[in-house]
Amino acid sequence: MNKILTIALVSSVALGLVSCKKGTISGTVIDPFTSQPVTNATVWVEGTPYQAKAADGAFHFEKVNWAEYKVCAGKNKCSKTHGAAVVSETAPDAAVTLYVFSKEDVDPGLYNATVTPAVKIPAAWQNWESSCKESSFGFRQKLADIKTKKDLPLPDFTKIGTAFKALIYQQASVSEEIIAKSYPLIEGKVADHKDCQGFDTKETTGLFPDLGKAVDLTSSYKSDNLYEVAGQLPKGKQAVAFLQGGKVVKTYLFDVQ
Repeated sequence: MNKILTIALVSSVALGLVSCKKGTISGTVIDPFTSQPVTNATVWVEGTPYQAKAADGAFHFEKVNWAEYKVCAGKNKCSKTHGAAVVSETAPDAAVTLYVFSKEDVDPGLYNATVTPAVKIPAAWQNWESSCKESSFGFRQKLADIKTKKDLPLPDFTKIGTAFKALIYQQASVSEEIIAKSYPLIEGKVADHKDCQGFDTKETTGLFPDLGKAVDLTSSYKSDNLYEVAGQLPKGKQAVAFLQGGKVVKTYLFDVQ
């Protein structure tokens, strides 16, 4: 009889310990461009039955076992996203912020995120850019207009402060992390950059990055195909280049004040 009671007591304690190994996952779904909550997004915890509608942007899951989880969110005609949540004995209540945005309202490109809502930065220099190998990239200082047959100068650089924070949205699937670097631009001889294509035979000089003075910017995942890039930019004429797989995919020119 005593043995049965002992076994029952041990089993009861064991079940109590198992039931205590629970926690919560809560958070908010935010639009990264407006910083406002996203209503009626669907939130789910991968590999579990936990799923809910974040009616007002907020979500909360209870009685979650101790473990590390991938928390996902999405909405019709919007992006999908994910974030990590760790529920443990020392931190049983995990919090995670997820970022979802409307793909119908946001065009691909770079957005200044130092203001709210984020403002798109026009890529005005694309036709002047030269594709390079060892030199990474280069820019023509003038471009012949086919209609007027006049030389168009390189468009003015976008004025920006030293505190850089931006969102870059790639419409195509992003399989590799976006890396961002800022380079001071210097005038150089086209003849010294034979790896660059696109310069007119009459052009003797162009603008090229000073590769030895690159400044690394931090890059962090926000949502599928969307990264936030931030850092301190040196003052002067700077080219911020975005790379994937070691190749430059986008370049923006700034006059850093």
